[in-house]
Amino acid sequence: MALLDPLDSEVMTIEPSLSVDEVMTIYERVQFAKQETRRIEADLKEAMVEYIQANGPIEVGTKKYYVGDDKTTKCVNVASTVNAILSATYGDVGRLAELMSAQPFKHGACKMVLTADMHSQLFVTETKPKLKEGKAVKQLQVIDTQYLK
Repeated sequence: MALLDPLDSEVMTIEPSLSVDEVMTIYERVQFAKQETRRIEADLKEAMVEYIQANGPIEVGTKKYYVGDDKTTKCVNVASTVNAILSATYGDVGRLAELMSAQPFKHGACKMVLTADMHSQLFVTETKPKLKEGKAVKQLQVIDTQYLK
């Protein structure tokens, strides 16, 4: 898209001979563009809600844009829910496991209460390389050292 072409061109200039400051300036510009895009999208959605409330739903091809409620359902007491399910299933832990979401356990928190051996038996970390043109591509990783122990 022409709007982002200048930023895209800057990204294409990154090469090993650039200074860290130059690379980070481009990185920060891209992060700012992402942040602003999210803000603009939020403003757009708010404006579209007002528009649709005044004019009715918008239909474009197979898509229909309308105003509706955003609903989420959360478990408000995990311990009580576990006890209730175990009671209802007569202590069937297998049935309890079937009723849980995908990844119900916080692996980092579990690591603090389990032995290293138990943790390694119960959790697995998978590395999935991203493919580009059939070849694995290394991905940029960012870590905030203030959260490291």
